[in-house]
Amino acid sequence: LEPNGYTLDVARSGTVGLRSATSASYDAIVLDLSLPGTDGLDVCRLLRQQYHISTPVLMLTARDTVQDKVSGFAAGA
Repeated sequence: LEPNGYTLDVARSGTVGLRSATSASYDAIVLDLSLPGTDGLDVCRLLRQQYHISTPVLMLTARDTVQDKVSGFAAGA
């Protein structure tokens, strides 16, 4: 994405990602489900329900079951 002119921020834990997502404005958020601290589903759920952030969230993960997909959509991805 950077070669196309996008600026990226990286958070290596769900806790840091949540802090970043609630303190700055982003065009999109890419979350892994398996983040240390607070997992990606909880981060997404908190962004939607507690912080009312409507930034598009994409789940990028190795998990691929139907239940994983349904859980991601239910969380707000």
